[in-house]
Amino acid sequence: MKVSGVPYEVELPFGLDEASVIAELERENAMMRARMERLEDEARTANELANRLNIQLINLQNSLKDDLK
Repeated sequence: MKVSGVPYEVELPFGLDEASVIAELERENAMMRARMERLEDEARTANELANRLNIQLINLQNSLKDDLK
């Protein structure tokens, strides 16, 4: 079954009642949300590292310019 907002097919066994289908979709939703939050945390950490490295690079470039004067 294709579910809106989920980038993959969700396998739902036949014969499930409505409450079981809803419960399974809510479980899939929770797993996707947790994955999204992990990826956002990883991206935030990578951005912070990139910013720190950029600052270090700028400081090094300025230091080299000062040494050449």
